[in-house]
Order: sequence, then C-alpha cells, then structure tokens
Amino acid sequence: MLVIRKAQIEVLGDEMRSRLHHELAVHARQFFPDECAAMSDEELLQRMRSSAEAAARWGLRSPRDVCRFANLSMLFGAGFDSNPRLKWIYEMLSDAVVPSRSQRLSQVYAEAVRRLKNGGEV
Repeated sequence: MLVIRKAQIEVLGDEMRSRLHHELAVHARQFFPDECAAMSDEELLQRMRSSAEAAARWGLRSPRDVCRFANLSMLFGAGFDSNPRLKWIYEMLSDAVVPSRSQRLSQVYAEAVRRLKNGGEV
C-alpha cells in the first residue's frame, strides 16, 4: 500500500504553485509586453506570486481563474482589487448575489474589457 505523508503533499503543492507562477510569467511577457518591459524576471515572478495569493484570498484557485486575475493585475496594477479608484472591481468580486466566485471574476473581466473598449476609462 502506498502512503503519502502530509509533508509530501505539501511539497507537491509547492511545486505545482511554483510551476503555475512561472507559466503566468511567460504568459504575461507574451500578452503584456509593454507592462512587463521594465520588470526583471524575478520582479515579474514576484508579481505573479502576489497575484496568485490575492486570487486565493478571493477564493479563486483554478489555474484559469488565477490567470485571469493576473491578467487584471497586469492591466490595472498590483493590488487592483483593493484600489479605491477601482471600487467597482471590489464591489463585483464581493457581490454575494453571485454565488460563484469564478462567475464574479468573469463579470469583472467582461466589465473591464467593456470599459477599456469604450475609451479606456476604468
């Protein structure tokens, strides 16, 4: 019988998170080259770690949701979800009327795209 200890599971989880952070950094360099231009690889990796941690605080854990959250971070800056100037994002992410956290993020994402297409006013 195979026995997997808690410490082993934690190591696997750490490895998966690290891999995700690296994949997010590659994604960001590809799709947000202007925003990434001034960042070193380590700075960008830290930004992706911070984005993933912030996404987790909102209950967003799937790689897709974490990537979308990181995309928003690249568009609106680190800490965008608590920026008073972007209060609408906080309100949408907090909206308990929408039971799915992933759906709340989808609504934020759609609203961000709409606002950016309509003249860039966020």
